[in-house]
Amino acid sequence: AFVVKDLPEGATFLDARYSGIEWINRAERGWSVGGSQSDPRTGEIVHGVARIDSHRRRTTARMWRNMKSPGGNFDCDAGDSPDFSDTLRSLGEGGLVLDRLSYLSAHEVGHTLGLGHNWAATTFGWGSVMDYLAPNIQVRDGELDLSDAYPRDVGSYDRLAIQWGYTTERAPAALDAIVRQGYAKGIVYPLDGDPRWAEYDWGPDPVRWLATTQSVRRIILERFGVSQLKPGEWVYDLQGRFNLAYLYHRFGIQAAQQFVGGQYQANAVVGDGQIPVAWVPATRQREALDLLLAAIAPENLDIADRTLAALVPPPSGVRESREQFPSEAGDAFSLWTAARTLVDLVVDPLLEPERAARLTLPAARNALTFDGLLARLVGATWDAPADSSPRRAGLQRIAQRGVLDGMMDLAARPEASTEVRAAVHARLARLKAALRLRHSTDPGAEAHLRLAEGDLTEFLEKPESRKSRPARPAAPPGRPIGER
Repeated sequence: AFVVKDLPEGATFLDARYSGIEWINRAERGWSVGGSQSDPRTGEIVHGVARIDSHRRRTTARMWRNMKSPGGNFDCDAGDSPDFSDTLRSLGEGGLVLDRLSYLSAHEVGHTLGLGHNWAATTFGWGSVMDYLAPNIQVRDGELDLSDAYPRDVGSYDRLAIQWGYTTERAPAALDAIVRQGYAKGIVYPLDGDPRWAEYDWGPDPVRWLATTQSVRRIILERFGVSQLKPGEWVYDLQGRFNLAYLYHRFGIQAAQQFVGGQYQANAVVGDGQIPVAWVPATRQREALDLLLAAIAPENLDIADRTLAALVPPPSGVRESREQFPSEAGDAFSLWTAARTLVDLVVDPLLEPERAARLTLPAARNALTFDGLLARLVGATWDAPADSSPRRAGLQRIAQRGVLDGMMDLAARPEASTEVRAAVHARLARLKAALRLRHSTDPGAEAHLRLAEGDLTEFLEKPESRKSRPARPAAPPGRPIGER
């Protein structure tokens, strides 16, 4: 159906006679896109161009270099070598970078053919190249397995969509039969609000995917450091890669968060056999919450000393990379800032007004409630035993403050429902009473407690005076690492 050739000399994709794939060179992150033009009289697509972003290769290469064993023999930073593709292919069939590029190209070509995204497609295998796919990296026998990182074929949803859109038999009954055959094979296309509709996850269970990414992250952080660099490379290069290691699980976090207060929502038609809406079972919500709270435990916020010692400022005359973590300590890398960004990525979406409101609605028996969510957040941070390590205790205080500020911010938001504000106020009042009785001989911990008590007193007495927190340092970019 497709013939791919080099563009004739002198031709451009501005000429409607030529459809194709165009390489766009970028120094920073950007979207790859697939667009098309249609005949307004018939709807027929007459011209399409998939534009592939070059920076994607650099991001994927950095991810692979983060996985490199210290002193290991595989290296993705061979982009300037004439045998780049041969180098990558020698590491396994296709290699992570080339497989990622192949999948990305298929995704954008899919857009030129009229296909939209299906962000739930990993729940039924490599269901679609029109999903935003995370690399399927697993831990096997303590090692990272990249053998099936990206698909090497289009998926079952892609075949169904092309069959439905391009069949010559346009009778409604024939089109309905194609869709019903898809349902019978487990192919789904839920609404955007469905928790399965998640980007950069993988596998039939997005909640368990977070557990997988946490396991992979531990190995990556254990390997991360100067020993992964070649002689003569800037040590600063590690700054541009570290966020991809420390926040490796950020999209697993995002996917699991959607199950807390989540509701399965189908594009249902009468008689198609789908259940229009159903709440995520309480056990699944609690499983997701357990994994999310584990992500902000002090040991999972910490960074090894040998890594901190290698995260240096840019070399003289080199501008700071937007890939590196911001720092509240100026040029010095700040463990506290990095931990704060991770805590915010976990806590803030859990305390989003609409999610909170859903948790106050009547649901299945023993379902997770909003007050139950607040109790778990407070219990995992403020009520947890103080860590004996001063460093870990400092990280614990960052998680505590993230929960406290998130709760006060939620109660002060005008769009928060009455039920939500009432629950937050009650929980904050209990926390204030507990803090009044809590003291520490450690000066830092005592200052932390008294600041929290003072802020709570001011907020509970005059909630309308709650001022927004100072702008927090934003996490390094997550999206776009994928497609559009």
